[in-house]
Amino acid sequence: MASDSSRWSSEDERQLAPVQGLPGWVRVVSLGICLLVGLGSLALWFSPATSDHRTLFAGPEIRPVAVAGDGYVGSSACQTCHRHESETWHDSFHRTMTQIASPTSVVGDFSGAELQHAGAQYRLGRDQENCWVEFDAPQSVAGEPFSKLRRNVVLCTGSHHMQVYWLSTGRGRELAVLPFAWLIAEKRWIPREACFLQLPAESDAYEPGRWNRSCIGCHTTHGNRNLQDDAPPQSTVSEFGIACEACHGPGELHVQHHSQANKSQAADPITHPLRLPHERASEVCGQCHMAWHTEVAQSGLTYRPGDDLRSLRATTKKPSQFWPDGMVRVVGREFNGLIESACFQHGELSCFSCHQMHQSEDDMRPRADWADDQLKPDMRGNEACLACHDDYRALDKLESHTHHSSSSDGSRCYNCHMPNTTYGLLKATRSHRISSPSAAETVASGRPNACNLCHLDKPLTWTAENLAAWYGQASTKLPVEWSETAVSVRLALAGDAGQRALIAWHMSWAPAREASGEQWLPPYLAILLADDYPAVRFIAHRSLAQIEGYGDLGYSRDMPEVELQSLPGEITSRWSRNPSLLDKPMLLISPTGALDGERITEILKQRDHTVISLDE
Repeated sequence: MASDSSRWSSEDERQLAPVQGLPGWVRVVSLGICLLVGLGSLALWFSPATSDHRTLFAGPEIRPVAVAGDGYVGSSACQTCHRHESETWHDSFHRTMTQIASPTSVVGDFSGAELQHAGAQYRLGRDQENCWVEFDAPQSVAGEPFSKLRRNVVLCTGSHHMQVYWLSTGRGRELAVLPFAWLIAEKRWIPREACFLQLPAESDAYEPGRWNRSCIGCHTTHGNRNLQDDAPPQSTVSEFGIACEACHGPGELHVQHHSQANKSQAADPITHPLRLPHERASEVCGQCHMAWHTEVAQSGLTYRPGDDLRSLRATTKKPSQFWPDGMVRVVGREFNGLIESACFQHGELSCFSCHQMHQSEDDMRPRADWADDQLKPDMRGNEACLACHDDYRALDKLESHTHHSSSSDGSRCYNCHMPNTTYGLLKATRSHRISSPSAAETVASGRPNACNLCHLDKPLTWTAENLAAWYGQASTKLPVEWSETAVSVRLALAGDAGQRALIAWHMSWAPAREASGEQWLPPYLAILLADDYPAVRFIAHRSLAQIEGYGDLGYSRDMPEVELQSLPGEITSRWSRNPSLLDKPMLLISPTGALDGERITEILKQRDHTVISLDE
């Protein structure tokens, strides 16, 4: 990348001004302090605050910065000629994937919130210029406690489902994370480790350098990690967030090509993804929405839109991101599902078959509706599939194929062929691999099938029998345990943490509740509220709160232990006082409406305790 560190963004110039205005000797001393702090241990970067709690470092030297170079000129160069596209991009969540922290970009509650994590206290505040965190410093090397520290938030990541906040370590442009995340819909703080499907661990809560090593790759445009073994990281980006040049490639020559002074007859060098073959077009999205663990030798992160992405990157199907049958199981890796679909391999299906990066000018939907998933109009129905499978436009043909009413969720193509078996962001999302439901694959891989994710009250034998009768699937002799209880019950009790999280989420999914009812769900959500994994507990409580009569039962990770232990019993007791279901053996409900506690305990003893850590 061409070095041009003197070309700060306007935001950088404003933040640099206080340092530039200081006398030269003060600036030298400040930089010297920065270097000394940066060379110390993690404890040393949390140096004591001054008595008035001012931050030690004030300029953009303390965080990654946006610089021009390597042909990247920034989205501001696009706005004059591409006004509509610029406006729709501006309103997308791609733009706000990473932002410089400011009172407007930070959406979390920094108005005096007080939080606790791992025995440390955090107080959050904001003023006209900054959002800040005051917290207990770690122990020094000698074991003596430091005083309270205050650090400004310098970057924020996310703006759709949750937002994460980054602080300077004082070691070059290295960042550390505030160990809490703000959930936007719920308007609440949770520990950052609880956002992910993993067991609580004695890990470094501040994760210094994580943003520079990892997040920069997909949460910015043209991120340059610039990690050095013998010096502090000096990470830069061409633009924070996912901007125009992330999808269209470097724009400098494009701007020159269309300028009056340099009008050229040569081909326009800019990339238009929609004009590429479907494989290359999808790879533009795949550069970020792809699971990859090894880079082809000598490729050096050189991908530019239009290149052959899969010749530059290789994928290792790790259990932390894929089901045993090879289907991707974590969010943000949709490209891996797409490329294994027959419609991609033998047809021309691409990401842009369903999604659009700029809302059409004739699209009458509110901008926020489009921005939610950036879907084309009518893509929440069957239109994407009907574009090729036109026969099923006839409602009688559709119903003959799906064996469901044409108006029901059972006749939505994606509910059967692209179910919500991918986990991330505390929810389930679609696999993006087009496949057909199979009872045998559920046994073999543990991946729930589409039928039982909607019909939560049915056993796997019911699914196998219907798939054999309707579509001629080969009959498979299933293990007896799959015929004695509903699949959702078995996975909620005996499944691994990933399966339990998916089932907990589907217990609030509207199509599933319509097909299966909700009266029987509270006892199983109560069991999931006692799960070892904080993410499973959070999802279970969110599902429970949507059932009438249980919305008043609060849950917090920080509840006193006695309340946490008593909550599942209170839920089950409340449920048993108003029995509304009788004789549901597949749901372990007796003829009198009581739970079969003995059988539930027996299945719980079979729980898969494999340690799960899904790598989103």
